Amino acid sequence: EWLTRVSAKSETLLVLALGLLLGLLTLLRPLYATFVALAASGLLLAVTWWALWHRLVWFDWMVPFAVQVPVGLFWSLGAQYYLEARRRKELRRAFGFYLSPQMADKISNSDFDLTPGGKTVEATIMFTDLEGFTTLAENLDPAEVSKTLIAYFERTTACILKSKGTIVKYVGDAVMAGWGAPVAQPNHALLAAEAACDLRCLADIELHGRRLRTRIGVNTGKVLAGNLGSSFRFDYSMIGDTTNFASRLEALNKYLGTQVLISESTRAQLNDRIVVRPLGEFLAAGKTKSVLIHELICRCGDDAPDREWLDCFAAGLREYQAGNLEPARAFMRQTASIRGLRDGPSEFYLKTMDELERDGTPQVWTGVVQMKEK
Repeated sequence: EWLTRVSAKSETLLVLALGLLLGLLTLLRPLYATFVALAASGLLLAVTWWALWHRLVWFDWMVPFAVQVPVGLFWSLGAQYYLEARRRKELRRAFGFYLSPQMADKISNSDFDLTPGGKTVEATIMFTDLEGFTTLAENLDPAEVSKTLIAYFERTTACILKSKGTIVKYVGDAVMAGWGAPVAQPNHALLAAEAACDLRCLADIELHGRRLRTRIGVNTGKVLAGNLGSSFRFDYSMIGDTTNFASRLEALNKYLGTQVLISESTRAQLNDRIVVRPLGEFLAAGKTKSVLIHELICRCGDDAPDREWLDCFAAGLREYQAGNLEPARAFMRQTASIRGLRDGPSEFYLKTMDELERDGTPQVWTGVVQMKEK
């Protein structure tokens, strides 16, 4: 009888105020919410003890202590896990259109940021193009063009996703893909080369009796990767000089008669697991620095080609770079003879040497092939 109980109105206000404060737990991460809930319980017990023994005031403290705090904590944890699960589901659904299921799972389980912006990373970029399709499609019905492109994209996309690549965009009959972003991949160059090996064999399309093959360019280097665009609309992309040169390599296939070209920066990361043919040093139109270019042949193993014609071409290339055009011409012709079929790079160098003899060789010989067209 010596204790004084607070009024029912005061108890009601206390319960309401504490309930509103505990509702803020839903804004905190689970670990912080648990810490705050435990701290609130300890503070409540301390206030109750102080009021009871020093002010002889009592109130129904078990309601907030045993009911409100636990309910607030569990509600906070449940809301956080629900929101996180929904976020992961949305992320996985969004990136499922660009990535393999495994890569989409990695992104959905990480703190990937969907706001516009990007960061600089090292990645490998691939561009593909269906050779001769634009000219052939001029006389086709749009429905037939669409059907052909869908079939081509199905094959191309399957090869890229199989190698854990990211489909960045489709432009006309071209595909842009990347490795190394948005999820870091230490072996991104090798994965891209594996995809290129599959593409050169599987992604050809036959249209009106004409077989259209896929031309591919692959380059490795620094890119700006992220959600690029405006606040109204943005796309996930990878931009920079690395991307531009990958596109240049794809276009260079047309002049060299090749199907897959890779840069020196890509080849340096393959660790001899892919058979390549060095094609020399090229200065692309509009560039100030020359780069080494390689033709991707195939994987090492049972499908590895006879080394004789590769060694013969390498000898011809060394003679060309040294300025010995006649021996170089002989080796290039011998390369085509050994292969028994058309060899694009050999024909390119033979044509280049004919043009040099007609126009006159430069006074200062560098062995660098200068491209006049993009």
